[in-house]
Parts: sequence; structure tokens; C-alpha cells
Amino acid sequence: MQPILSFKKSMEHIRMPTYGTMGAACFDFYSSNQEFSYTIQPGETFPVNTQLIPIIPVGYSLRLHARSGLAIKHGIVLANGEGIIDEDYRQNIIIALKNTSQTPFVLEPFMRIAQGELVQDTRAIVLEFRGDVEQVGNRTGGLGSTGTI
Repeated sequence: MQPILSFKKSMEHIRMPTYGTMGAACFDFYSSNQEFSYTIQPGETFPVNTQLIPIIPVGYSLRLHARSGLAIKHGIVLANGEGIIDEDYRQNIIIALKNTSQTPFVLEPFMRIAQGELVQDTRAIVLEFRGDVEQVGNRTGGLGSTGTI
């Protein structure tokens, strides 16, 4: 059965997230600033309140990703790399955008600002291991030890 992800709008004029194409893996979130644009200065982080409260199905979480076009063309990324919203979060989603470029970026009303993905969670049992840890395979040297960049 296909899971249902719902959003409660905090303000009537807010755009609901939408899939750009039938084959899109993620849906787009929009800026909520209906009446004004905002300039994100180089190096600045700006919190965008989407005015959307998620109702996430039990056993799922919502993942937020940067939009590749904004990142490549304008240096606009998510300040925390990836946002993770738990199923029990019931407040407005705030998306922190960071301008990593040297150029000011104008955030326009109803601009697509991030992507969302509903992910089924796998809960792990987390234990402390007290024995000796044996090497698996021929990995030595730590980070980057496979010889690939």
C-alpha cells in the first residue's frame, strides 16, 4: 500500500509540495514568502519557514535535500547538508538555505528551494561490542584506503 504524506498549511496561500515529473524521486518545496523577495548574502544562512506542518506516516521519515540546480548555478545548499524530519515532528518545516557562492542570491516568492523524500525507516538495535574487532578483507590505512578518490 502506498504511504500517505500530508501537510497542514499554516497560511492559506502556501504552495503544497509537488513532483516535477512522473519519474521524479523527490518532490519540491517552495518558498513561502508571498509578498517579498529576500537576498541571501554570500556566506549567509537564511531559515525559510515553509508554513507546512507534516503528518508523516508511522515508520517513515521525511528527508530534505538541496536542489542540484540551485547548488550548481547559485551555490545555494542546505545549511545542514540533509534535513531529517521524524514521524513525530508536528511543527512548521524550516529549511535553512546557505549561500556558498560569492554572489548575493535573490530568493523569490514561491521559488522551488529544496527537495523532499519520504523514506521508510529501519530501526536498528544499538549495542556495545566488547570483544576484539577483527579486520574484514584487506582494508588497511583508514580513510581513502581503497585507492579510489
